[in-house]
Amino acid sequence: MVVVKKLSPFLLVLAACSVELAPVAPERFACIEEAPASDGALPCPASHWCVEGACTPRLFCDVQDSGRRGCADEATRCEPVYTPFSSAVRCERGVHTSTSALAVGTSCGCADGLHCVAFAEGRASTAYPLYVLPEGGALPTGTLGITGEVDEWRMCARACSSEANCPAAHTCRLAAVLDDPLLGDPTSARFTVGVCFPEQVVTSTMAIESQPNPEACQAKSECTARDPRSGCVYRVEDVADHPDAPMGASWANRAIVGRCRTVSTGLAEPGIGCIAGQDCKSGLCVGGSCAQPCNPFGSSACATARCNPRPVERTRSDGEEVVDTVFLCD
Repeated sequence: MVVVKKLSPFLLVLAACSVELAPVAPERFACIEEAPASDGALPCPASHWCVEGACTPRLFCDVQDSGRRGCADEATRCEPVYTPFSSAVRCERGVHTSTSALAVGTSCGCADGLHCVAFAEGRASTAYPLYVLPEGGALPTGTLGITGEVDEWRMCARACSSEANCPAAHTCRLAAVLDDPLLGDPTSARFTVGVCFPEQVVTSTMAIESQPNPEACQAKSECTARDPRSGCVYRVEDVADHPDAPMGASWANRAIVGRCRTVSTGLAEPGIGCIAGQDCKSGLCVGGSCAQPCNPFGSSACATARCNPRPVERTRSDGEEVVDTVFLCD
């Protein structure tokens, strides 16, 4: 005979409360507008904004159902969208006809959908001190930890949400939008957008300008003058985040950047078998072979192969497993 014990009402309630609900992506949440509720709560998390009735990632320019990341249609481009409550980027109508350029004068006017970006002095070394300036604006020296501006690095730059939106020799970096909401609340992560900032400032042979990163490179020839043993090693790096309120995993895209690093002669060339990135001269080990990175929208490093997107798995310093989309000669 089987004896069935009846659970007490208390145990039934306890069992019901212990059920683990599946996580729901913020994009699945409906919203009406960006304005906060009467209690001050935002309709979406800081990493999202309310657009077309849904909480949508603020820092992604994607065409729905497209086979490639970014604004895939040639008739669209990644543009910032500013509201009184957040800044975001999304694909808008228009075609880019120019890349980044040095801003002329102090008016900070930029043409063709480019946006004025200033590089601040005085920020902590762990923060990337980029700010999007309003037209005719200036950095607020004395606030936000800003002590001055590096004049030669004031640029007119494109908006972006990943490397796919940027031309050659540029990296998609976060820049805080310098407007009243940010000045009122420096910890707000909702007032940042991505901009294509050059890894190297293009110069002539008559003048050598200082670089945003003195170790930046695109080829080995740019490293030998500093150290004959060095090479141009590409790494997939986490993009530096908001100066005061890092968004962490909410800014999911990473950047492929070239840095002059000492390269052992024992490291493998592209196409040679590998176990990890440190086995390769390029710094990238994909599918058991050393890979050659490339830029699909600029001068490609591929001699005979095509420049194609490939998923690359890696482990972050905090132990998290992530998958990056990188462009490789394939």
